[in-house]
Amino acid sequence: MSSTCFFDKYGSVKYLGETDIRQLDLDDIVKFHRHEVVVYEDENTKPVVGQGLNKAAEVTLVLRVRSLGFEEGKLEMIGDKLRMSAERQGAHFISFDPANGEWKFLVQHFSRFGLSEDDEEDIVIDDATVAQNPVG
Repeated sequence: MSSTCFFDKYGSVKYLGETDIRQLDLDDIVKFHRHEVVVYEDENTKPVVGQGLNKAAEVTLVLRVRSLGFEEGKLEMIGDKLRMSAERQGAHFISFDPANGEWKFLVQHFSRFGLSEDDEEDIVIDDATVAQNPVG
């Protein structure tokens, strides 16, 4: 089985299993924004679960966490907040790597996934830094 990946400076989406993208307008369907990914922004064009790109995938979002977020005890708090955010959105938390800011989670289908403004405030996100090569 093969998987399909989409990369952006803000993260990546790796579909599980085979995914036929031949007839899809990927630029219109997959949109990365700061701390979120949206697949099928227009609910009217979203296919049923399991069809097109509305299927299970591993999502990686690159977060820019301020250095003060690395104080003792803060890393565990950030991981807990990201876990709760993922679960609140119906996703399964996989990991958070503070060294590169990668937050990974598994989704069964797509909508809008990422951090809310409240989550960003709690986690102390750095607006000034954007990763140049977050995935490689």
